[in-house]
Amino acid sequence: MKYFLLPLSLAFSATTATAQPTPAQSTTTPTPYTLPGSTTRIVTAPGGEAYRLFVHIPDSPPPPQGFPLLYVLDGADNFPIAVATALRLARAGARSGVEPGIIVGIDSGTLQRRARDYTPRFDRPATREGQPGHGLPTGGADAFLDFIAYVVQPALAKEQRIDPARISITGHSFGGTLALHAALTRPAMFSNVTAASPSLWLADEAMLRQVQNLPQNLPQNLPQTLPVRTGNTKNAPRLPALILTVGEQEKPEPLHRFAAALTAKNYTVRARILSGEDHGSTMPTTITEAVRAAFKSEKK
Repeated sequence: MKYFLLPLSLAFSATTATAQPTPAQSTTTPTPYTLPGSTTRIVTAPGGEAYRLFVHIPDSPPPPQGFPLLYVLDGADNFPIAVATALRLARAGARSGVEPGIIVGIDSGTLQRRARDYTPRFDRPATREGQPGHGLPTGGADAFLDFIAYVVQPALAKEQRIDPARISITGHSFGGTLALHAALTRPAMFSNVTAASPSLWLADEAMLRQVQNLPQNLPQNLPQTLPVRTGNTKNAPRLPALILTVGEQEKPEPLHRFAAALTAKNYTVRARILSGEDHGSTMPTTITEAVRAAFKSEKK
């Protein structure tokens, strides 16, 4: 028997030539990716400033009492993550315990506006030299919460059936501070408050002193004093449930002090240290918890 050997280079070339993939052919024109059920709009505050809102509406009919609603601060960054998370969990249904809900992201705008809108008015300078936001205007938190309560919320309620007993808020850093300020000063405004890496260092931990000065044994049931959580509800609103998170690479002590002080005043608080996370990465992880708290199924 005779054997014929091809030169190695020729044999290799023949093999590789037949293995070349066919280049992919594009048959459609690329289009922008959009989040299902999501739109943007401009809403003007009483002072004339325009705010961009991102609004997600579920594609299913609302339950008899209306959809739960979650406000997401720093909406340009966090709204897409919140919507994608909510859609994924709602698809899982009973396995996740999450039902569809409305998500409203509010764009913070410039750094200057964010520092102003998300910080309360304190009895001393909010920041010191070298701290984030130093030199920027602060103290506009109450005006911003009024904007949500008296402008944004009524406009949404005209368009969608919303459960007034299930309105929540989540924020990060300065945004987490704003959410906690609402929980302390307007406890009937939100049913769940989730704060990722809140800036509790502001004004030398002024918010901790604020909690410590609250009356002892705050009543769990609250008078219905704000339009955000009033309506045909069977029971009076309760103190909001709080979720606080901080990254493992941050300093957890201020958050632990704050959580302990809140618990002593009758708030329901869950505080977590997020393994491996730093200040900038805690919000994506925390959003899942915010969505679960806001859209937890009430089906028996």
